[in-house]
Amino acid sequence: MAKPTKAGKGKRAVKRGRKPIRLAGPVATALGVLAVVVVVVGYLFALTQMEWPESESDADDETAQLNSMMRSTLRNADAGKADAQVVAAGTFYSGDGLDVDLVLAEKYYRAAAAQGDAGGQLWLAHLLYFRDMYAVVEERELAPATLREVAPFALAAAESGIATAQWLSGTITLQLATAASLSDDVAEAEAWFRKAAAQEFPRAGYALGKLIEHNQENPVGALEWYIMAAERGDVDAQFKLGTLYITDANPGIPQNKAVSRAWITLAMEGGHPRATYTIADMLRREGEPEDAADAVQMYRDIIATKGRSASSIRNDARNALGEIFEDGEGVDPDLALAVKWFRQAAKRGHAEAQFNLGRCLLWDAYTYLEDVGSADLLNIVRHATIWLTRASNQGHVEAGYLLEELGEVMVGAGRADAITRAERTTAERLSLFEIDDEDGGPDLVSDW
Repeated sequence: MAKPTKAGKGKRAVKRGRKPIRLAGPVATALGVLAVVVVVVGYLFALTQMEWPESESDADDETAQLNSMMRSTLRNADAGKADAQVVAAGTFYSGDGLDVDLVLAEKYYRAAAAQGDAGGQLWLAHLLYFRDMYAVVEERELAPATLREVAPFALAAAESGIATAQWLSGTITLQLATAASLSDDVAEAEAWFRKAAAQEFPRAGYALGKLIEHNQENPVGALEWYIMAAERGDVDAQFKLGTLYITDANPGIPQNKAVSRAWITLAMEGGHPRATYTIADMLRREGEPEDAADAVQMYRDIIATKGRSASSIRNDARNALGEIFEDGEGVDPDLALAVKWFRQAAKRGHAEAQFNLGRCLLWDAYTYLEDVGSADLLNIVRHATIWLTRASNQGHVEAGYLLEELGEVMVGAGRADAITRAERTTAERLSLFEIDDEDGGPDLVSDW
């Protein structure tokens, strides 16, 4: 059984005026090195013809010479020299000493690609697919029309033997095949993944593992490719290995919680939000009471994570914080704070949080407000009905059961009007109860 190796933290690319973006280990390093080579090689000749300032503090002279060098590069690019076109495009794409200009970058990449320059073809495909030279190398959800535009440039570079382009060509082919249900194209995607993985390109190993595990329903066959990618720093592959070893649901892959946790920890250290959530959950479920503070901080770190791809796990973390503060898991119980976190996840469509918020309103709030009048309690029931209905509409079974029990209780108490209202559309209920859809109801117990 392969043991996890220590993966270094992702390198950071820092650009002027922009926040540093973490790159995904060797995957991004490969692209980063290629980007640097493309830009630097074009400058080498010019550098040999120049005398740099003897004083490093003479910034004005240095800037003037850089500008002169760039003007020379642009003259050569406009004269049709492919290598200069790639260098110019790379400068505009990276923002190295200039503002990022994707329009000019695309212009010069297209010009180089039209001459059959493999670097131009690769980086044009990269620009059209990622729109950011320093983007983490991972699959993007793009419209089929955009994928079809990128495909020929990725394919041309892939046929030149560039591993990055082979992975990208396979990815685009698979995405288009999946959208159109074309099994033959899936086989073509697999072939490109295998070529890139044979060059030990980590993201290709992960993609090939996914294809074998899910399309061919063969997790054992996928294992070697996940290991190859994970050992080279792919955080998705590291997390995947952790999930494969954590249960005994995969025949041929022995359960090993120590190995599982080691891989998931590596993924967490590489910035994988789901891995961070899993470790936090382990601390919460299996750790000591004093571990609760670490789990809370991990959940908060996840919530602070940017990017659309992490939106689901951010809501999971909000819901987990709600449960921790409701039950007092290693912290002082705080119903108002629990409601706050439940509501933040619930209003973003998280079914479990919607159920928890409805349940919290019914049970905890009833206990907290046991001395108030029946009209106030009915108002609480109405709020709870909204969230339970939303959760039930997403298939949350317990929310459906609770709604049924609530209906029986309210009818028996002569409150059938609440059930009638619960059966109306969400928009009608929100208007009826004077609850703003973005707000989603009262924020604190004292507001009910």
